[in-house]
Amino acid sequence: MKRIFFISILLVSAILMPIIKASAEGPTPKTPVDTKSNWGGGTRSISSVPELYQNGDTIFIDSEYTLYNVNITITDNNNETIQSENITVIGGQEYPYIVDIVGGTYKITLTQGSKSLYGYFTIE
Repeated sequence: MKRIFFISILLVSAILMPIIKASAEGPTPKTPVDTKSNWGGGTRSISSVPELYQNGDTIFIDSEYTLYNVNITITDNNNETIQSENITVIGGQEYPYIVDIVGGTYKITLTQGSKSLYGYFTIE
């Protein structure tokens, strides 16, 4: 019985150590994705244009306003669609979009009605 308890403690420790280490190091920095847009910013102090950030294979979409029915499309250098999905981005909360592709440079396009935004990012 002691042996099972000891093995259980070791397993739990092995599972939790990377999580504890990652929390102690703080959040991993995100790189802004340079984008072009016809989203329209208006003259208000709060921008309606979403911002994109990258951390590895995750693109974070940040918007001050809730954006309904936004289409995200990832295309490669040959303009072939790799991923496409419709989402809702809640205002004030970053939306993590995991890009399930191999290394390379890709284009991300966000479209909502007649508004669109695109940018390029690289997966290593």
